[in-house]
Amino acid sequence: MKRIGIAFFYHESHSFTPMITELEQFENEAYLLGKDIIDHYRGTKTEVGGFIDYLTGSKEEIEIVPLLCASAVPSGVVTKETFEKIEKDMIGSIQDNLPLDGLLLALHGAMVVDGLPDPEEKMLENIRETIGNNIPIATTLDLHANISEKMVTYTPMHFGFKTYPHIDMYEQGLAAANAICNCLFENKQYQAAFIRLPMLLPSLNMRTETGPMKKMIDLAKEAENIKGVDNVSIFGGFPYADTASSSASLIVVGTDKKTMGEVAEKLAREYWGLKKNFSFTYQVRKKD
Repeated sequence: MKRIGIAFFYHESHSFTPMITELEQFENEAYLLGKDIIDHYRGTKTEVGGFIDYLTGSKEEIEIVPLLCASAVPSGVVTKETFEKIEKDMIGSIQDNLPLDGLLLALHGAMVVDGLPDPEEKMLENIRETIGNNIPIATTLDLHANISEKMVTYTPMHFGFKTYPHIDMYEQGLAAANAICNCLFENKQYQAAFIRLPMLLPSLNMRTETGPMKKMIDLAKEAENIKGVDNVSIFGGFPYADTASSSASLIVVGTDKKTMGEVAEKLAREYWGLKKNFSFTYQVRKKD
């Protein structure tokens, strides 16, 4: 029996609004601990719904260990007190449920906390300190995530949304759960090739049905057919989160380091070549 923890801590933070996000906003949206998570998210087309469905439907012996789920609607920077409270509950729920064999974690990637510009990186670091280096972690991330180099050192398994508007959260939850099970039951050893580009792109021109982001997502899907490459995530970044990590990036997850590196470099060149295509001009329509 493998015990796999599932958790969710999600917020997209806008640095340039006077609004702040406090604990009340999380409690109004979702703040759940323990078994209530299963009842709340089972049957939903969310990342956590994907975690639950995949692990429940697996032929392997798996115990789902629900930890903490907290989310708030996109708004201003999260207060330090709020983040520390939720992070404390997150770490506490993990400690109370050890030992774990794996961890599935749904994040946004563009959370900003007052005085802490990269809270998701910090939380991953603290989780690693809590569970050790040998327990696999897989995350799901928003297409607008701002990824730091350190996040990839804490786990290579990151699965970004491939749609905007976002309609594939569930599928990425399934992909992350599949990767965890491959690690635990097939001894698969994943690696990641990560490239962050010096581009701060406007999120309003990142739709995946048309335009430059569609081309990048199509290339990513093609690359996933290459032997040794399991998943490719293209991140547009979130320019309204004023952090050092705010930028476009990409992650190639797989088992063949050389091939993954080549794929990442090729995609990065394509992405860089499209940078001007993301620019656009606002048109203000005058009232008659």
